[in-house]
Amino acid sequence: MGRRMPIQLQIYNIKRWLRRHGYEPDLIDVEALVDSTLSYRENLKIVKEAIAGMTGIPADVKEQMLRSAHELHTTRSPRSQLLDERFRARRTVDPRKASVEDIEDWMEHPDKMDIYGIDASSFSKPVRRRSRKGSRKSRSIIDRIKRALRGGSGKRSKRKR
Repeated sequence: MGRRMPIQLQIYNIKRWLRRHGYEPDLIDVEALVDSTLSYRENLKIVKEAIAGMTGIPADVKEQMLRSAHELHTTRSPRSQLLDERFRARRTVDPRKASVEDIEDWMEHPDKMDIYGIDASSFSKPVRRRSRKGSRKSRSIIDRIKRALRGGSGKRSKRKR
């Protein structure tokens, strides 16, 4: 039998799971449901059974927030809408699984994350990260050193005819 995950870490991960699936972890007494003698998967199963009949966020509240997010997006400048719709942010949320906090985060910083159907589509290009190693500046310095060691100067000289 493998090592068990510490109970506090189990509680933390279960609360994260609840948030990701649209439930408010503050409304569920996770600490009371989790048993320290059980594994994480067994505890998660118990929590899933406990919330089987519950609904996460009331649908009308979530729909109202998504509508207001869509309205907010349409009030942005055409340039910012175009740029935001063209590239998909690293954090993109499905509106069916979005929590109230996700929608609020988007409303505060619409350029930091995307919500499918509002400012992201399946046609959006994912943002590419720039490679950190070998930046232009460091490459040019290395090239200058190599040229200097070969005997050439770093600058081009004009030839006289």
